[in-house]
Amino acid sequence: MEDYKEKLLIAVQDGILDANEVIEKLLSYMDDETVQQVIEEEDWEELCGIRALEDNEEDEY
Repeated sequence: MEDYKEKLLIAVQDGILDANEVIEKLLSYMDDETVQQVIEEEDWEELCGIRALEDNEEDEY
């Protein structure tokens, strides 16, 4: 299985496959709960706009 993952990543990095299409297809195989779990585990909530970004300007003063 790792060989498939590696080859897929290489194809995306080389521009052979469109990253957006790959992500959309892979997400279509995941239910909402699994997607939520991945986002939370990877701490991508702020990046995805789920949790508001902290205002770091206040910390600078």
